[in-house]
Order: sequence, then structure tokens, then C-alpha cells
Amino acid sequence: MKISLKTIITLLVCSLILIGSGCGTGEPQQKAKRSKPATTKKARGLALIQESGCQTCHQFKEKLIGPAYNEVAKKYAGADEDTIAMLVGTIIKGGVGNWGEIPMTPHPQLAESDVEKMVRYILKQ
Repeated sequence: MKISLKTIITLLVCSLILIGSGCGTGEPQQKAKRSKPATTKKARGLALIQESGCQTCHQFKEKLIGPAYNEVAKKYAGADEDTIAMLVGTIIKGGVGNWGEIPMTPHPQLAESDVEKMVRYILKQ
């Protein structure tokens, strides 16, 4: 597989950003203190996304390093439980190929149940 210089530079920048934010290092991140708990599943999914650092690489309506959440929602519209489990696994273990050559950084510090809430939130966009 041939990787372009642009891709290598993008990966380096992304890695530096993630290392700086503590994301993808395998180290547990400190939980942000919330003034009041989220009361709905939807609000909890959004809160988890905001706390996790995912927005370092993803935005809701525009492609950043990774795809925009609204594009993910379109691609996986009507996702069944197996597809949701696959997406959860990709976020936790990392992956490459679903959205081009830039890999999804693994996030082993995130709890599977939290990632599932995040995925379900994204798919409802």
C-alpha cells in the first residue's frame, strides 16, 4: 500500500493533537465534572462526545480529519445491532478503510457502553 506524503503529514498532525489531548494513548482520561447529569439518552450521547475529545477529528456538519457525523449518519442510516457493534468496535480498536486512508485512532480508554451511546447519538443526526 502506497501512502502519500500528505497522508503521512496528516497522520503526524492528528497523532500530535491526540497525544496532546490524551486521546488514543491508552491512558484513562479524567472525567470532566458536569454541573448536572444528562437526563436523556440523547443528551448523554452528546455529553460523552464532548468529553471524549472526538471533536478533535470530527465535527457534526463538516469533514475535519475524519468524516462529519452527519455523513456517518447517512452512510449507516437504519443500522442494525450488528452494524452498531461494528462501529463501537472500530472506535475502541481503531480501523482504516471505511473513509479513506487516514486511520481511526484507537480509543481503548473509552467504555464500550459509553461508545454505544455516542454511536447511537451520531446515527440519529
